Amino acid sequence: MKRGIEYKYDVSEFNFKILKKRIILAIIILIIGIIIYFAYFRLLTAKECKDLECYEKSLLNCKKIWVINEDNKSVWRYEILNEASKNSCNVKVILLKVKEATLEAEVFQGKEMICVVNKVDDIFPEKDMLRCSGVLKEKLQEIIIDRMHNYLLKNLGEIQKGLKEI
Repeated sequence: MKRGIEYKYDVSEFNFKILKKRIILAIIILIIGIIIYFAYFRLLTAKECKDLECYEKSLLNCKKIWVINEDNKSVWRYEILNEASKNSCNVKVILLKVKEATLEAEVFQGKEMICVVNKVDDIFPEKDMLRCSGVLKEKLQEIIIDRMHNYLLKNLGEIQKGLKEI
């Protein structure tokens, strides 16, 4: 009398099939990982431009790049994010450094804003604050309002005198 169940397959053949499935699954996971890696590092991340001419060329088709713009007052980082409309791009603007910084100006460093920049404009994004939004714009507006307020208080007598003459 035979006891137990008779197996149609040999145990070694069964282990080979499981191993084969695991190898195929590992290859699929590896391929998906490689695709995600290249999609992130090749397609989603911006590449560096060495000069503003490269930035202007990239702005024409909203190509994802970033560039550093340094003038005598500050250092800015512009990163073209994507197309905002047929004629404009979204550009992230970060104030990296304020030269000759006062205490109030140091608050701006590292802050950013998103600006809608016309593809053919030759002005820098921070020059047209009406087309920007974000923390950096808000901080800059606060300082401008405070300075205007202080100027008005300081020169109130002259302003009243000028208004009476009109």
